[in-house]
Amino acid sequence: MTPQSQALRSIFFASTDVKKDPGSDAPPAPLNSVGILGGGLMGGGIAYVTACKAGLPGQN
Repeated sequence: MTPQSQALRSIFFASTDVKKDPGSDAPPAPLNSVGILGGGLMGGGIAYVTACKAGLPGQN
């Protein structure tokens, strides 16, 4: 097995293990506002979803 093949296999198995990790048991912290960098298509979409769906004010 080449070193490149072994490295790619290692990355694959490591990323598979990370997907199985449930994360922290801590409750999520409450959010009062969000900051949005960029006003392009993606930034505008994030601002729209944040303001309309989540009800949080945004700052850019």
